[in-house]
Amino acid sequence: MALLILSLLIASLFPVALGQGPPTQTIELPIDHFNTSDTRTFLNRFWINDTFYEPGGPVFFFDNGEAGVGDTQPASYLGPQGELIQFAPLLLAEKYHGIAIIWEHRFYGSSRPFEVDSTTGLCLAGYEAYKYLTNEQALEDAVYFATHFSPAGYDEEAAESLRADKTPWIWLGGSYPGIRAALIRRRNPETFFASWSSSAPLQAVVDGNAYYNTIQQTISANCSADMHGAVTYADQILKTGTADEIALFRRAIFLTYTVNPGKNNTFNSFPAPTCPEDLTDWAIASILTHTLQGSLVAFQTFGYAHALLPFCTDLETWNPANFTGFTLSSPATSLTDNSGDGVPTPDGIAASSSPELALYAYLYATTRKMESDYVFLPDPYFSPADRMAWTWQLCSEIGQFQTTQAHSSPATNIVTEHYNVEGTIESFCHGPFPYAPAAPNVSAAVGKYGSWGMRPSNVMFTNGEIDPLRSIGVQADKGINPEALDRKSTQTVPPCGVPPPGDEVFGVVYEGAVHVSDLAFAASGPAPVEEGRALFEIPPPLSSVFRFASLIDVFRRELAFQYSGLLRYSCIDTDMSTTPNKDEKDQADFEHESNAGDTVDIKVADELEHNINEPHSIYAEALARYPNDESIDRIDETKLKRKLDRRILPLLGICYFFYYVDKTTLSYAAIFGIKDDLSLRKNEYSWLSSLFYFGWLFWAIPSNLIMQRCPPGWYLSFNIFMWGILLMAQAAANNFATIAALRILSGAFEAIADPAFMMITSMYYTRAEQPSRIAAWYAWNGIGVAGGGLIGYGIGNIKGALQSWRYEFIVVGAACSFWAIILCLLLPNSPVTFWGFSHDEKLLMIARMRRNQTGIEQRRINWSQIKEAYLDYKTWLFTLLGFVSNIPNGGISNFSTLVIKGLGFNTLNTALLGIPQGAIVVIWIGLAALCNRYMPKNSRTLICALFMIPTIAGALGFLLAPANAYVGRLICFYLTGSYQASFVLSLSLITSNTGGQSKKMIVSGMIWFGACIGNIASPFFYKTEQAPKYPLGIGSLLVANIAEVILFFVFRYAFKRENRLKERQRAELRASGGMENSNLNDTAFTDMTDKQNPNFVYVY
Repeated sequence: MALLILSLLIASLFPVALGQGPPTQTIELPIDHFNTSDTRTFLNRFWINDTFYEPGGPVFFFDNGEAGVGDTQPASYLGPQGELIQFAPLLLAEKYHGIAIIWEHRFYGSSRPFEVDSTTGLCLAGYEAYKYLTNEQALEDAVYFATHFSPAGYDEEAAESLRADKTPWIWLGGSYPGIRAALIRRRNPETFFASWSSSAPLQAVVDGNAYYNTIQQTISANCSADMHGAVTYADQILKTGTADEIALFRRAIFLTYTVNPGKNNTFNSFPAPTCPEDLTDWAIASILTHTLQGSLVAFQTFGYAHALLPFCTDLETWNPANFTGFTLSSPATSLTDNSGDGVPTPDGIAASSSPELALYAYLYATTRKMESDYVFLPDPYFSPADRMAWTWQLCSEIGQFQTTQAHSSPATNIVTEHYNVEGTIESFCHGPFPYAPAAPNVSAAVGKYGSWGMRPSNVMFTNGEIDPLRSIGVQADKGINPEALDRKSTQTVPPCGVPPPGDEVFGVVYEGAVHVSDLAFAASGPAPVEEGRALFEIPPPLSSVFRFASLIDVFRRELAFQYSGLLRYSCIDTDMSTTPNKDEKDQADFEHESNAGDTVDIKVADELEHNINEPHSIYAEALARYPNDESIDRIDETKLKRKLDRRILPLLGICYFFYYVDKTTLSYAAIFGIKDDLSLRKNEYSWLSSLFYFGWLFWAIPSNLIMQRCPPGWYLSFNIFMWGILLMAQAAANNFATIAALRILSGAFEAIADPAFMMITSMYYTRAEQPSRIAAWYAWNGIGVAGGGLIGYGIGNIKGALQSWRYEFIVVGAACSFWAIILCLLLPNSPVTFWGFSHDEKLLMIARMRRNQTGIEQRRINWSQIKEAYLDYKTWLFTLLGFVSNIPNGGISNFSTLVIKGLGFNTLNTALLGIPQGAIVVIWIGLAALCNRYMPKNSRTLICALFMIPTIAGALGFLLAPANAYVGRLICFYLTGSYQASFVLSLSLITSNTGGQSKKMIVSGMIWFGACIGNIASPFFYKTEQAPKYPLGIGSLLVANIAEVILFFVFRYAFKRENRLKERQRAELRASGGMENSNLNDTAFTDMTDKQNPNFVYVY
């Protein structure tokens, strides 16, 4: 509203041509963003100036707030900027080659979803309309706009590059829009990267009477004393006066109202009286408070000199000698006519004469104020519809009613006690809106985001020293509001995504300035012009004046260039200029060379880029909300873990079910006659098993790197869909060559499965939680074994036109592709975009991952990390582990049915006997997870070795048992499945012990690279001529298992050794001051490898 008044001031005082403004544009918005079944929409207006735009430049979004955009406003704000007016968003757009936008709020101006009565301004639909005028709906409008921005004159590709996921959007707003500017950074930091919040009254309060404290402290002492004397006398008359005194007083107030030429323009709402008796106590109070509340030329916008000095002068120079008294028959002129040549006294009229005379002087000065206001602007400054829309917002959610402070400051109050909250709600709110709530629900609009104690990142708060609304803002002090938090304003630009330390507020309080004095100001207006210009021009020295442009410089380096992919900068508050200094250039070009002697100073870690496609500010916000693990509520964390378990583990488990069933289809096809039907000779069946892993081997590393560049949930879903398609295609094969080619392609698309499952697990679970969660989804491997048996049994009973093995491929493939579609809709891509979780839950979800020290999801490939991965000996140990652990797997998954059938069982019974085999695998994995949970810390490698013992015993028993001991040999064969429990825990060694996103992709790819080789080699140990005992195959299993046990002890030694080296490194850094005042937050979400991160501790 303050900016609208200022715009009107410019238009009225300077009636000159302002130049051609930009054309009006509209966007179609949902009326209800939160009800997808409501398809109604409306057109919302906006205006842009892209004169200075260059690709990659930011978008400056100016929120016009609680008033429609006036006819001249687009031209004056977005037209050519001269000395007449300065508009902050356009100045910033010019400097940073961006776009400036003016946004009209829903229900204001012509952006109305519902029809209104042209006289009253009320929506004809009543509450059914106004229920959509809420803070949340209006904020979501801006989010929708920023993510669907499509201005006229831009093709789809160009428009898409301007949207919030491609270029930084910066919100600028003052007063109510300033509130919204701060809230949007708490609510949607992924959409609006930064905000300039000017004069934002952020305290969630219904009674905002502290508003008057600043006014009272600014005006002259005699004026303040007479205002107090006048309203106190008026209160006494209404409370204890005789009938004649009250009647006379009402008459005086009624005449004061009637002589007001702008009485229809005031903001106060009460029925127009036709006689003194029509006036309620609140209406009387409203007329008495005109100068402070009903005046267009208000103190908060124009300050003391322009708004109240003339009033105080009229009040104090009122000459009692010219006052002939007032009776019930006196005309209005007895109140309005006075020579005005009285001599002001230091103590005022109430003290030197009487409170009664002070009241008549007060009414005289009020009528003079009413007249001057009308001369200044005779037309209403709010349209009826805008006025009613704002009234609804105040009464339903915002509150902050500037009512009497008689109860808090009875000795000095300057507002009548009848101008109270109860009367305001009854008259101002329930008069036009009988369906309005009993009191504004301030917690729904502002309170839930932190009120005046909020600590958003990337927000600059500015305010005028004598802005009355500062008393309920983040920069309030106890001198103007005893309840203020007394937060200190700092002019030090904080790092991107990090709030200022402690309770500090990033911003400035302008000396002597008033409300919203810095976003748009006239050269001759009331704003601090010179200081305002300093905000944008950045003259040296930098330390003298706070500059928003400095903040934009920092944000621009971090965001704008990041989106365009041109430069890499971190947000550090050393140099504020737009040109990078040498240190920054070095940082941009810096790459860590990985070798055994690498160390990274913790201070350097602060400057390492995050560079993820979703803006990473929410990660810093999470650390600010939860600065350490002690600040995390364990009950809340437990609830969150359970919710994550419900949302993630079933999805990954079902994927793993299909993953295993998919691979075992060939095994079941073997007992259904594929060998004979395709005339497979000699080792061709073994080759079909191995060729699958040739495709996997070829595509494992490229697929991992592609996944890093893509949303992982969607990429995994696409690959699973292709599994199904290729599996169904195998049903059409009629010879070895065709099915061999399809098997190679199938292997390529399945190469991403395990790395994706591991990466997704590491994104949402701490290192301590990962073993049990990996076990949870890997256990579906056993369910897949059992399910494969049931599916095989069912398909074996199909008596159709096709061979049973063809139905096996068709049914499993179709189910797989169908599941991929469901998975695409349900599986999250990132904690930032995980639907179904509140913003607070996301903050907790992210903050607890600090314990991992393995970084965050990173969409850009870091080649130095890839180099480090291949030079790290642990990568090759993991590759060897993948090889030896999958020699058993390759044979069992493809030959288990043949082994069991060779024990004397028929085809259908063989299929059924796969069920207990799978159930036992589930049991093994569950037992391993329990052991890991309850055994001492760092027991993983020991548990892995322990669960290899049943596998080794089973293999020995199968080899040594008599050929006719069918049951005994079957039990021994079932025992060999325990190796899968060991492999599950070994996977958690990768997710827990590898840092850096690109390095994780390589290391997780390499273990499956080794697994491919193991799976390729394994089938060739199962010689056809050795059926059904397959001694060579079972022997290879035994040897591989023993090698795996040895590897687990090698890992244990290696990780313990690495931890000793890390502790030595940290000691050296502490001794040199490199880790001074550092903590886990410093490296929690930097994209550092485990070798680079001095805070990293290996688990074993």
